[in-house]
Amino acid sequence: MHRKGQNASGAAVLVAAIAAILIAYILFLPPAERDALLGNTPSTGGTGGTGGTGSMYEPVTLLQENIGTITLARTNSVEHSIPSVKVTTQVNAGEIKRVESLAIKRGTFEESTKDIKFSIDMGTTQYLILSFNIRSAKGMLTITLNGEDILNSELQPGSAQPIRLDSQVLQKDNVLTFKVSSPGGAFWNVNEYKLENIVISGELTDYSRTGAEQHFSITENEFSTLEKAELKYTPGCQAASTLIVRLNNNPVFSGLPKCNTINTIEIGKNLLKQDDNSVIFEAPAGTYDVTSIKLKTYLEKPVNQVYYFTITPELYYLLDRREMQGFVFITFPEEGTNHQGTLTLNSHKAAFKTQDAEAIFRISSYLKEGTNSISILPSTDSLDITELAVELR
Repeated sequence: MHRKGQNASGAAVLVAAIAAILIAYILFLPPAERDALLGNTPSTGGTGGTGGTGSMYEPVTLLQENIGTITLARTNSVEHSIPSVKVTTQVNAGEIKRVESLAIKRGTFEESTKDIKFSIDMGTTQYLILSFNIRSAKGMLTITLNGEDILNSELQPGSAQPIRLDSQVLQKDNVLTFKVSSPGGAFWNVNEYKLENIVISGELTDYSRTGAEQHFSITENEFSTLEKAELKYTPGCQAASTLIVRLNNNPVFSGLPKCNTINTIEIGKNLLKQDDNSVIFEAPAGTYDVTSIKLKTYLEKPVNQVYYFTITPELYYLLDRREMQGFVFITFPEEGTNHQGTLTLNSHKAAFKTQDAEAIFRISSYLKEGTNSISILPSTDSLDITELAVELR
């Protein structure tokens, strides 16, 4: 019995000694390792929750930026194809006014005159001519245009010489007056003219297809990196006449283009705009079939935005002793959408792809004392980021 009691007492002492050694070992461990041993380890992996860091210190925010949209330029140029157009200004001879017949006479005791009224479009009508046939004639025929004499002559039956109507006298609304001279002292005589097929004609310019307008669109991403542009087109023509090219109503060319070959116009960014743009071709005279219309934009080399933050010696001491850990938090506007890109921290890269509203990175191993740099490059054309934050916890 006595020996059994001694054995039990010795075992108890041994267990107590081992427990004391373990407690002492745990107490002298660094806090981070102690927490890991006790089951307080943070979650691992590129994204996900930070887990429990076990730090006795308050979190420290090293960087907090509202990013917005970042873009990736896959090429340094974008070509916009624009539909072909045909522009033409046609000038045709046209009849403005026709009167089948008129008769005027004048005697000592009677007089009859005739007015022909007509209107013209001053912008599209030119080179007006008055023509008529004379069935019978006696005396001097006088014709006035808006009160100005254009004929005062004794004519013979037949076709009269056409009379050019002075453009300086013509107005929008006009009056031709026909009258015959007095017989004078021969009071028993009557002077008389009978005219047929009285026609006022001229050149009528059709401006309905003089100009043609087409549209193209420039995206926000393209415009933000746009440096310059070129407008190329091929004017199909037999003989060059004046061609006018306007971009967003700004004239960029006016002159004689090279027919049936590619013409190029240098375009500055100030003449373009985000979203809708217009290009207009005008031919004040002649006809052009304008094909192969392309506007090519040249983009600046994409510059990846880099952000900087500083770790003081005191904070780095805590990192080095694993008493604090570093994290990057990328917050997106919404979840359920693919968010894909590459995070670069001090030249170390980490790719991410998530549909969550937040991506979290453990970065303790990549941090250094002093200045640190961080940037994000999207894997698609653009990436919307609400906030980028770097914290120690």
